[in-house]
Amino acid sequence: MTAPSEFQVGPEVVVTLSYEVFDAEGELVGGSEGPCSVVFGFGELLPQVERAIEGATPGEARTVRLGPKQAFGERDPKAVVEFDPAEFPADVAPGDSFEAEGEGGEVIVLTVLDVTPDAVVVDQNHPLAGQALRIEVRVLATRPATADELAAAAAELAEPADPADSQLIVAERLLRGPTQR
Repeated sequence: MTAPSEFQVGPEVVVTLSYEVFDAEGELVGGSEGPCSVVFGFGELLPQVERAIEGATPGEARTVRLGPKQAFGERDPKAVVEFDPAEFPADVAPGDSFEAEGEGGEVIVLTVLDVTPDAVVVDQNHPLAGQALRIEVRVLATRPATADELAAAAAELAEPADPADSQLIVAERLLRGPTQR
């Protein structure tokens, strides 16, 4: 068995990591469902996460704290809206979540806040909007990126981000945060 590499996290290095995301109350709200790999320095991680793990070696763990604006933005009171109850199942209840299509075709998660005979009140804010987050990142392995991996990372960087990625809590995309509007 070969020993793990001792490359430091830095530009053009493939970093295999795992992470957990905690809300302001310390509750686990997301994370990687196993190891995930990124080519460091190509925008696959939030800038704060990149700064925190740069120079780390396999086995090291780092903590990143994000304010609401750095994570999923502040809560927008205008994102709480009312819909006709006929647009929802008859058994809709506060706390239910639904996916809807936004004006630009993006997926929006609607969280039901209240149900009355005349309206279903929903919140279109990201469930973590307005919250500070703590991200615990553990570097599992590092190695130099291949030419093909560098080309793929550069191509991904050149493509515009899919707005739908920022509207759902998807562990692999949580590190990127929301698309700025």
